[in-house]
Amino acid sequence: MSPGPQRPVRLEVHAREPFAEAYRFTGIGAYEVLTATAHYAVDPKAAANRAIPDLDLVPPDVTGKVCFSGDVEILRPVDGGRGRLFFDWGNRGNKRAVQYFCDAPHTNRPRTLADAGNGYLMRRGYTIVFGAWQGDLLPGNGRLLLDLPVARRGAEPVRGLTTAEFIVEEPTASLPLSRWSSTRSYPVSERGAHTARLTRRRYPHSTPEELPTGIWRFARLQGRGGAS
Repeated sequence: MSPGPQRPVRLEVHAREPFAEAYRFTGIGAYEVLTATAHYAVDPKAAANRAIPDLDLVPPDVTGKVCFSGDVEILRPVDGGRGRLFFDWGNRGNKRAVQYFCDAPHTNRPRTLADAGNGYLMRRGYTIVFGAWQGDLLPGNGRLLLDLPVARRGAEPVRGLTTAEFIVEEPTASLPLSRWSSTRSYPVSERGAHTARLTRRRYPHSTPEELPTGIWRFARLQGRGGAS
């Protein structure tokens, strides 16, 4: 389930601290960092939400809304700036706006003056908001996480066929089902372990070739997401 952008019903601020050692950016002044959780509620019957898969299978709260929450981090001018907001949904939970627009080194914990790069966005007085949007990420490396409810049929979670495509650039013994070490994989059911198919193709438009079940298998690797 991917809820897409929604207006939070509550912003729970956990920490507030100076950014870049309280450096004063030209014409704007100092910045601060707010670390928070945004709490959302969506109406599963609203026309705008009909495209969200399985939203009608999520148990609503007493008001009939489906609730979820996500990490938020805000870089904002202490003195208000110029009333401009730059919103970054991130890339697989990673904060990228300052990196790309300020020629800054990548970090998911921007706190120092070096993390501001050339200060392009800060010198223009933007409030920069990083928001979580992807619900299947594993914690690690400061990624922004989204906490989503589970779609259910009765008391049981929804089950069904899933597909994944892997692009392998060099020989490897194993690959995560999610394709990314930082992303949670769907567990394989007992039935799925016996009926799953693996195909391969050299080019995107090549005809897939199914591999015999005897030369591959599912394996379990316990752990947490890394820095990828």
